[in-house]
Amino acid sequence: MTDRFVISAHRNLVVTPEEVWALTSDTSRYADWVGSVLQVETHHGQARPGGTYTEQVRSIGPLTTHAQWTVRQIEPMSLRIDSGEGFAPLRDVVNVFRFAPIGDGAATAMTYEFHFSLNPRPLGVLVHRLLSKSMQADFDASMRTLETVILSERVHVGK
Repeated sequence: MTDRFVISAHRNLVVTPEEVWALTSDTSRYADWVGSVLQVETHHGQARPGGTYTEQVRSIGPLTTHAQWTVRQIEPMSLRIDSGEGFAPLRDVVNVFRFAPIGDGAATAMTYEFHFSLNPRPLGVLVHRLLSKSMQADFDASMRTLETVILSERVHVGK
């Protein structure tokens, strides 16, 4: 039996779900807001099921990896699920973005999840424990950056 682990962060953003969806769905722009992405190497533009993109990603410390992602599921304005490869020794890696409007829709609740498998069990539990706090902080910082990018582009477009 394989254990699944999840690292998750949640943040309320002061931008609309439409704005969040537009930027998070543009596979060319992940390096603009995801802190661990150093460079998007290949992409397919607007996310679509089956579409792939590759990134140079900061892994642990100074180490980097080349990750390939495949868009698996899209529920416009509410859910995006991508599976990833290139994170050895982690297996069955999945990123999940969840979005929900807040109040009148002028703000967005966002959850950023990272799912993975790692055996044997004691190793998976240890890796999960070691990665959780730093990855949660990275996810939170990425969501803050996402919000900042959207707000700066909103102001820039308005000029």
